[in-house]
Amino acid sequence: HGGDWPAAALVFHGAESMDQIEPRMAALLAQYLDDGYSDRPEELSPPQIITPLELRLHEAIGQPLPSTNLPLAFAMADLNHQGGWKARLEAAERLARAGAIPASHLRAIYLEQRPAASGGVWDRTAAVQALDAALTARDVAAVESALPTAFDAMLAGGLGSALAEMTGAELGAMNLTGRPGQMALWLALQPALWSGAFRPDASGFVLFDPHGKADNVPFLNLLRFFLFQGLAEELVYRGFAMSMLVTGVFAAAMRYMRPADAGELWARTCWIGSGLVVNLLVSATFAIWHSGNPEVDTLAIVNIGLAGMVLGQLFLNQASVGGAAALHIVWNLGQAVMGLPVSGILVCQPLLGGINGAGLKLISGGPFGPEGSLGTSAALLMVFAYLLWTAMPGSRDAGMQDEDAEQVNLATTGASDAD
Repeated sequence: HGGDWPAAALVFHGAESMDQIEPRMAALLAQYLDDGYSDRPEELSPPQIITPLELRLHEAIGQPLPSTNLPLAFAMADLNHQGGWKARLEAAERLARAGAIPASHLRAIYLEQRPAASGGVWDRTAAVQALDAALTARDVAAVESALPTAFDAMLAGGLGSALAEMTGAELGAMNLTGRPGQMALWLALQPALWSGAFRPDASGFVLFDPHGKADNVPFLNLLRFFLFQGLAEELVYRGFAMSMLVTGVFAAAMRYMRPADAGELWARTCWIGSGLVVNLLVSATFAIWHSGNPEVDTLAIVNIGLAGMVLGQLFLNQASVGGAAALHIVWNLGQAVMGLPVSGILVCQPLLGGINGAGLKLISGGPFGPEGSLGTSAALLMVFAYLLWTAMPGSRDAGMQDEDAEQVNLATTGASDAD
């Protein structure tokens, strides 16, 4: 550090003569300190275990070591301008995947030069440069042309989150259509999603498919499966079980608990209360049925029960299984398309996006999927509260209240006949 090279050489040779330096390090220091090696450089083989000092010494003697297979911290060394642009690109991509550098840093490195070749990192660089030029020009047609190439290349390279951070806000503000429009929407939504629980560096991050067993399933096959699965569950739990039980509970309440001066308001309130009791019972059964799913825990079971309450209340409000079945199908299908586990079961590889794992289990749900998260708990509670409020007398428009009154009257007539 002091610039006294003769003194450094003297100390080095003294330590070497006393066998205080390992032979490999001695050879490396000899090339670093001895000017004679500059005319006849000896190519040194890289050590099996590389220390930061050895990495720097190899750079100093003009024999830089690639950091690709070294621990992540070593990649920071390749961000300088000593190892060439390709080394900087590869290091920046590696660091961006892990969230160690901001996506804006990666974008700046992408835009430094024109790609010198094709394939791999060069294709990603060219795609990002084309997309950046289109965005800078605010040319919608050029963006729609460049986005699919950049989107596919970056996702294939595990850099979907980086592309979202680079361009998501800009793309979200543009009126894109077709497949580019879908990509722009996904990218615009990703920064908030990837900023925490779904980043590879998130605490407790685990891969959804560590052994690569999940298949690539066509969308139409997924749609057919979830149409059948969602409709079947809703017909059993809501269409059959709830219909039978709520009618029986309401009839029993009307027969044994109805005051002598009870009017329509009491009957309507009794109907809502009967539905609430039955909904709680059926939803508990619904949650228990899913308690054997992989990766299930207490929060996941509670959320499945809450989801059953939402679906049950929607069924009661509409007096039809259609809305509940549609919500059930769309929710499960959406998770599968994004590559997220559906109630602990990874159905397929993602059809849209690049999510392949999750951390921060209370936020993401971890390997069980979003149904195991606190965010889902809060959302389900709010939706259920709204649906229950809309079922209360006087809370909806007159047309909907008339339909409720007719439903209650029919049930009341049935209860009276039973008397």
